[in-house]
Amino acid sequence: MVTKEIIKRGQAAQAGGRLVEAADSFRQVLRIDPAHQSATRSLLTIAKQLRESAATPQAAVNSQIENERRKYEQVWKSDEYRQFSPGLRGAELVELVDFFRTHGVRSILDAGCGSGQLMRQLITEYGREFDVHGFDISANCLDPWFDDVRDEVLTVGCLWNLADYGRSYDGIICTDVMEHIPTDRVPETLDNLRRCTQNAGYFGIALFPDGYGQKLLGEPLHLTVKEPAWWISELQRARYTVLRALAENAPDGQPLWLHALVTVPA
Repeated sequence: MVTKEIIKRGQAAQAGGRLVEAADSFRQVLRIDPAHQSATRSLLTIAKQLRESAATPQAAVNSQIENERRKYEQVWKSDEYRQFSPGLRGAELVELVDFFRTHGVRSILDAGCGSGQLMRQLITEYGREFDVHGFDISANCLDPWFDDVRDEVLTVGCLWNLADYGRSYDGIICTDVMEHIPTDRVPETLDNLRRCTQNAGYFGIALFPDGYGQKLLGEPLHLTVKEPAWWISELQRARYTVLRALAENAPDGQPLWLHALVTVPA
């Protein structure tokens, strides 16, 4: 069977220390057979191996992650920061539910879910269609609505650290997130999200400097402010197929948002 051949290839890569290659093989098996236990166990083992493979450069990475975590734990203490949900607005604008239906998406990772307003809508209105899970760098991001199910629906981790993901999903949502990523971590983040995505995804990326960071922390939150062409190039470099890209501008012509609907290669 084809899955047995892919499993053997993944196991050989894992034994040889080529963990990313091995993970790609096991995810390929899960695209064919989402319930394949051996592939699932192997992915979890690789995640553990990646966590335990700390080297000297990793100390600097961990320090950067901790700095970002502390920053957003402070930010999410502000009720004002929770008022607007770009994800809710963007999902309606690009007709995300229909897009996911078209591309066979059942399980969804909301990567950088924040307060969880879009997750809440998907759970309450489309709970029979989608299995939705959140991922964020701060443990206090979700709104009180999630208090009883927080541990079930939220993974706390860093998007540029592949070991934090743990599993793959049919689809990803990543809104008001990528511009918050340090520029030198953008390639890793996009690569990780692609590796954990089996079918399709939606990116909503702000194209403007933020005001909340200076107001709440005295430093910007939007660390990577780029034009739409730069982001599309990064998505393509990470081997996403960009099916639709919509750039929004303010009435004065200033760039506001890039909305990109993507698929991933089989």
